[in-house]
Formats: sequence, C-alpha cells, structure tokens
Amino acid sequence: MAGAAVAAARSLNDWWDWLEPRIERIEVDPHGAADGRPGRYVHHGALLRRVFNPLMVRIGRGNAVLFVRGRKSGKRLAVPMDPPFAWQGVRYFVSPLGDTHWARNLRAAGEGELRSQRHLEAIRTVELHGAERDAIVTAYANTITCGCKLYLRMLPNPADHPVFRIEPAST
Repeated sequence: MAGAAVAAARSLNDWWDWLEPRIERIEVDPHGAADGRPGRYVHHGALLRRVFNPLMVRIGRGNAVLFVRGRKSGKRLAVPMDPPFAWQGVRYFVSPLGDTHWARNLRAAGEGELRSQRHLEAIRTVELHGAERDAIVTAYANTITCGCKLYLRMLPNPADHPVFRIEPAST
C-alpha cells in the first residue's frame, strides 16, 4: 500500500511540474548577464512552455510575437510576448521572468522582428544596464496590471530583469 501512495505522490509531482513556475539559476554563458554573474529566471511549467505558448503563436492571439535567432541554433524562433513597454516615448522589452532564453537570444542577436496586430517590424535592440535599467524596471513595476507583478516579486532585484530599448532596424 505504501508503494501505491509513493507512486501517487510522484504522479502528482509530475503534474505539478507541468504547472508550477519556479526560479532557476543559469550558468554564466558567453551571452549571459553583462555583469558576469549567473542569471536567474522564473522557469514556467511545461504546460505553458509546450502547449500554451506555441498555441498562442500559431493562432496569433498573443499581444505581440518576437522573432529572434537562437544564440546556439541560429534558427528563427517565435516568442509570444506582452506588448513592448512604452515609457517617455520610447519602447522597451522588459523581461519580468528574469534572464530568460528569449532575453539571452536577443542579447546575442541584437535584432529581430516584432509582430503586433498583423504588422511586422524589423527592430534593433540595445540592452540597458545600471541606473537606466533600474529606472525602467521600476516604472514597469509601477505601471503594469497583469500577472507579471508576481514574477517581479519572485525576483525583486532589478538587475535580474533584462531591459532592451527597441529601435528601428537600419535600412
């Protein structure tokens, strides 16, 4: 009987892994945080990563989709995103989940494409650091109303949240 209880508990843990966001540490890589420290990010459960996100990209229901080249594979990747954060007339990508794969890919590529409301725009990005980044993260935290506030509470240090200024791509 005890074996059945252990198996049931493992099964519940496996299901919880599909749902639970958790903080993970990533090792320093060539495209890691500019200050050389290991990055941190909130790792979503598999349900969001493997089912919900691809579905949102496919049906075009996300607020925006970022297309960026993978830093290792070189493949064009599609990432459903919240719309860029606009502050003082400038648009920014803020990563409330921390140093995620899309942020590391964008850091390595420095450019991509942004699709929002059926409009595709070639973009160039510049990562912000220090006081400039901290000011944007603070403004973002004070402005947003979505569930992203949970992630900002999970990673309260502004240095854990990459911020990219969005600029038009050079023609």
